[in-house]
Order: sequence, then structure tokens, then C-alpha cells
Amino acid sequence: MKAFIVDRYGKKDGARIGEMPNPELRQDDVLVQIHAAGVNLLDSKIRNGEFKLLLPYRLPLILGNDVAGVVVRVGSGVERFRPGDEVYARPDKDRIGTFGRLIDSGTIRPVVDRVFPFEWTNEAMAYVERGRAKGKVVVRVS
Repeated sequence: MKAFIVDRYGKKDGARIGEMPNPELRQDDVLVQIHAAGVNLLDSKIRNGEFKLLLPYRLPLILGNDVAGVVVRVGSGVERFRPGDEVYARPDKDRIGTFGRLIDSGTIRPVVDRVFPFEWTNEAMAYVERGRAKGKVVVRVS
């Protein structure tokens, strides 16, 4: 799947748009086709390596902590969601990756400040880092 990938920590040249395997659906997972992903200051701090001692992610890593999309499949233990449900979500800290096409998740409702095209993910992160966002900054994935 197409995704915004961090190959190494740091602000310059450590991130790219590329292909990654689709996430594996576990028994209690909800697989969501991502329509938009929120850009948070947390994403830039993870990209820069500021949390690598607290959140020891394996690289390459797909960034992203907020998502809006449609459920495409549910695990055998899921009763609350069905394919076709529209959801907003924030994945668990050990299962981030909303800057891609698919993810598993639960639901929340963000307030949107600005929407960027997928190809402008770096600009969206810079916008958040400059402190200009007054709500969620979203990257439109599809």
C-alpha cells in the first residue's frame, strides 16, 4: 500500500512516500480504508526521533496518529463495527500508521483546521510545527 514512511529519524531526508505491506487483520481488529489522516505535532516529534526512548518503533515506520475512513473488514471477535461504517479514530501508540491506505482502529471525532493533499505531507507537518494549526491538520490520502 502507498504510505508516508520514516526510514531513519531526523527532519531531513529520512521520510518518503513509498510502498509498504498492508496491515494484518487480527481477531479484534477493524481494518479501515483511510480517507484522511490528521497531522499532529506528535508525528513530527516521532519522525525527528524525540520519543525513540519512550516509543521504540521499528524502522521503517508509517507515521500517523489520527484517521478518518471506512471500515473494509472486521476481525472475528469484532461486534461493534461492520464493513461500510464510517469512522474517525486514533490508533494505539504501538499501532500507529495512519499516513497509509489501511489501518486498524477505534473511533473519535476530530475538528479539522486544514486539509493537505497526500503528496504535501511534509508541508502539512511543517504547518503543524510552526504552530499555525487551530485544529486538526488532515492529509487527504485518497
